Amino acid sequence: KRQVSTQSTGISKGDMGLEVVDNAFRPISTLLGFPLDQIKFIFCMFSAYPFAYAWKNLSSTTSKHIFSIFVGVFFSVISFGLWGWFHAWLSSTVVYVLLSLKIPNSHVYAVIFCFGYLAVSHIYRMYTDWMGWTMDFTGSQMILTVKLSTFIFNYHDRLSKEDQVSPECRPFIIRSLPSLLPFYGWVFFFPGFLAGPYCEFLTYQRASDLTLYPDRKVPNTNDQAFRKIGHAALCFVFLFIGIKYFPTTYLNTPEFMYTNSTLYNHIYVIPVSYTHLTLPTKRIV
Repeated sequence: KRQVSTQSTGISKGDMGLEVVDNAFRPISTLLGFPLDQIKFIFCMFSAYPFAYAWKNLSSTTSKHIFSIFVGVFFSVISFGLWGWFHAWLSSTVVYVLLSLKIPNSHVYAVIFCFGYLAVSHIYRMYTDWMGWTMDFTGSQMILTVKLSTFIFNYHDRLSKEDQVSPECRPFIIRSLPSLLPFYGWVFFFPGFLAGPYCEFLTYQRASDLTLYPDRKVPNTNDQAFRKIGHAALCFVFLFIGIKYFPTTYLNTPEFMYTNSTLYNHIYVIPVSYTHLTLPTKRIV
């Protein structure tokens, strides 16, 4: 029998060149009892808030695109390893090239490529890390597949008459293929790059050049941001408490199976289910 060691350590195969980063997060991982890769992922998710504040206050559209690419690649490297960003760059570049060729049914080929790339990535992961729970690029690639699919069809909608396009899709029709800088800025847009949600390309572009807002003035969103941070922190605390005080190992004890009341067991399973799905226990396969 083979023991999946990466599940207990939380170190992905792509992290071998990032020992300095791993060593910085390892004490936190040990203290909280969370796998190392999940600690790094959570760090990036919370770091998106101050980075987003900086992005919002940049003066030029070009600087926003460059900043978005830099931070998105940074998050990918921290979370998925040194080459974690490469899959997002490669798949988005192929889609861009296919659309720029303007061959018949190019949108069909682009969609097939997107989902084919994602399918092959999942199959490869199952082959190399069967029953493992190590963080890798396939999570963010699913989000990117949704983004690229909407980009493909929004660009294809320019060929249709406006009354043939559904009303909810008309505001997002892409009339001309953008240059690579805003395209990559949208691909690596860090607030939703790792786990979503995705945004339409034109929404990102209009937010970057301020045409999304009345009088080109960015509204104050600090209250909404702090509420989201508080909600995320509360979920994290609940998860930590659940792991510590509601261990999954208790489900296999005679006390749980034969002594406790049915009502107590049903109540106990609720936090256990949450913590088990989020942070699975070590498994032998």
